[in-house]
Amino acid sequence: MTDGIRFAGLRLKPVTHDDRSRLRRWMTDSAIHAWWGAPAAIEAEIAIAIESESAICRMIEADGTVVGYGHAFDGGLMETRGGSRRPTEPGIWQCALLIGSEAHRGRGVGALGLDLLASEVFSTTLAIACETRIPVRNEGAVREIEAKGFRWRHIETDPTLGPHWIMRRDRTATPPRL
Repeated sequence: MTDGIRFAGLRLKPVTHDDRSRLRRWMTDSAIHAWWGAPAAIEAEIAIAIESESAICRMIEADGTVVGYGHAFDGGLMETRGGSRRPTEPGIWQCALLIGSEAHRGRGVGALGLDLLASEVFSTTLAIACETRIPVRNEGAVREIEAKGFRWRHIETDPTLGPHWIMRRDRTATPPRL
């Protein structure tokens, strides 16, 4: 759970070439491995997302400091790996993020970043929903993400990382004001 600290200046910004060295440093952190897997797998997933014209890739900035990374893509375009993930129907965007700054972990920054990323997906695509994978062992993160409108769907077990909740936020049914 968040300790009450708020980040008035939390925002997402496009990934630049200069951000890649920061991302590589973060990939060596064992806390990141617990969420994303081995460094080579993390680097491959991020590189593929950054090179894709159909993915949304963002750096997370809190009060002027870059503290994390997130991306989203149409899960219907993704291949399953090793049978650990069910195919996703088109229009459901997969969101993933990491908080590279240890000082910003456990303070609600991840949930706020995910909220901003999902909002960007809904405002710039025809996505019907956004999904994310959260390790079952991290109940605090699950509760934070629930507060941002994501709901538990089911559990998937990754052969390397263990069980994960698949959490989904549907596009709001309220039409936009013109």
